[in-house]
Amino acid sequence: MLEYPLIQRCESIGLVTALKGAVAVVIAWVIANSVFHSPEAFLAPYAALFIIENTVRNSMRVAARQVSVVVLGVVVARSRLGE
Repeated sequence: MLEYPLIQRCESIGLVTALKGAVAVVIAWVIANSVFHSPEAFLAPYAALFIIENTVRNSMRVAARQVSVVVLGVVVARSRLGE
C-alpha cells in the first residue's frame, strides 16, 4: 500500500476535514441559491457543515439520520395541524 506522508499529516491536523467542509459549504450554497433559488439559501451551508464527518461513510450516515429526523418532524407537525 502506498503511503503519502503529506496527506497523513494533513489528516492528523484536521486539514482534510476542513477542506471537505469548505467544499461542502460552497456546493450547498450554489445549489440552494442558483438551482433552487431559495430565499433561505443561507441555511444550506450550515446544514452541509453540520453533517461533515471524518469519512464519507460517516457523513452519509449522519446525513441520512438528519433527513429522517426532519421528515419525521414534518410528518408529526402536519398530523398535529390536521387535528
